[in-house]
Amino acid sequence: MHITCLESRLALRYTYTHTHIESPAKQHQRTSNPSQHQYQSQHLNALHVFHPKKMKARAVICVGTGDSEKVFHVESAVLCRASAYIRVHLEHLPDSSQLKEVIELPDEDPTIVEMFIDWAKRPKNPIIYAPGQYSEEPWITNAAAAWILGDRLDALKFKKYALSQFIQNCALAPRGPWKLIEENAPAKSPLLRFSNHWVAWNSSLSGPGVNEYTGLNAARLADLVKPSSRDPRIFDLIHWYLLCGNNINAQCTHDPILRANEQERRRLRRRPPPPEWGAEFEGVKPEANRSLRSTK
Repeated sequence: MHITCLESRLALRYTYTHTHIESPAKQHQRTSNPSQHQYQSQHLNALHVFHPKKMKARAVICVGTGDSEKVFHVESAVLCRASAYIRVHLEHLPDSSQLKEVIELPDEDPTIVEMFIDWAKRPKNPIIYAPGQYSEEPWITNAAAAWILGDRLDALKFKKYALSQFIQNCALAPRGPWKLIEENAPAKSPLLRFSNHWVAWNSSLSGPGVNEYTGLNAARLADLVKPSSRDPRIFDLIHWYLLCGNNINAQCTHDPILRANEQERRRLRRRPPPPEWGAEFEGVKPEANRSLRSTK
């Protein structure tokens, strides 16, 4: 990614050196400690102070290169609320009324970037998995790629929404995005945790032979799957952000089936015992009832 001044880019081909930054993809590859990356990402969003008055009203996003380049004009404040990565670097631009921010994403897909921009303009909460229901395109095909872009842009809320969309639609995702996830999602990330569970579970159901999961690292986990292993889509979204998300056979409260079973057990324990029919219920002592029968 490059963030430059529009006039400089068009006229002088000059890049403001303090805002020439490493591309998100290269930065992601350089990060060797995923947990540290996640920690920095969370705290950057939480602690960085956003000063919209320090930047211009609108930014220009250039996606792709050459004839395939697509240009978006977006309010800077919208982008900064959605992405801590963009927010930090836009604030480093010089304070001049004659300059506009330009964000260059030459290696990204315009469709995926447009999904991010649309969500940034109208943020939505994560969806809850509903069996048999599916979203519309482009989410069916591109939810995993959207999460990966959100990870590169440090857009936590967008990533959470993209993950919920992927869980809802992964059964219909064409061209299996599983290899893409294994190559681009950080270790122990929510997306990779869900992907590993899904691949292992489906590999176990598919049995021996070649299928769309053959050759994936997560397919080796199929031996861990038990008859009691759950469809990973039913777990609460928070499950994939916690350590229990690493366990294919997790027994945690994020499993709605386990939760419902536990609630039923508690209900039965609270239920009063049924009345005892017979002598005791009729008010006759058992000893007296037996003596009456013996005299007949």
